[in-house]
Amino acid sequence: MRVGVLIVGVAILAIGLVLTILGLPKTETYTETVPVSVTKNTEWDVIWKTFTPEGEWGGEVGRSTFPSTFTYDWGTGKVYDVYGDYIGFSATAIIYVPRTGPVSFTIGSDDGSLLYIDGQKVIDLWWDHGYITKTVVVDLSEGKHYLGLLYYERIGGAKVSFTADSDVLTWEETEYQEVTSQRVSSNTSYIAFGGLLLVMGAILATAGALVKPKLVES
Repeated sequence: MRVGVLIVGVAILAIGLVLTILGLPKTETYTETVPVSVTKNTEWDVIWKTFTPEGEWGGEVGRSTFPSTFTYDWGTGKVYDVYGDYIGFSATAIIYVPRTGPVSFTIGSDDGSLLYIDGQKVIDLWWDHGYITKTVVVDLSEGKHYLGLLYYERIGGAKVSFTADSDVLTWEETEYQEVTSQRVSSNTSYIAFGGLLLVMGAILATAGALVKPKLVES
């Protein structure tokens, strides 16, 4: 009897200890998708092409990017790579209009240039000339709009520029990104039940240890 009570008490103690350990606070690593506010800036994607004396586009010779507004004055030097004459580009960009209303755009070029907004031509300087500029004011709806800019340099000096209202060139967008974090969690039910078993097991084990064995009379 004494040994049996002691064994049962020790077994309950062991179970209680295991449950208590399992319920203790532990650090977990988890991944979640969260919305993040990201600042976007207008940037031009530029495709450079040769330009023939007949006024036709030749083959693509490279790609680059321009900032939201720019002025490039190459003079009579190299415009792109080894090309100083008979060179040009087509460029695209995105703007974000924060409110419906008028937006101002200005382009300048030596030689020719064209500006498109959402596929519609709004400035036409497509002929050989020295550096000149032209400004247009366009009523645009709130939201994203798509710009296209064409430019060519035939011979002589070369220069191109673009400006627009600054509030359409920077905006905030919400993107969703995966973020890895850590948290501490515990199982209070395991801890409570394990603690109860520890007490019960301790009582039984103590009782089993203290109970004196009965003497057998010969």
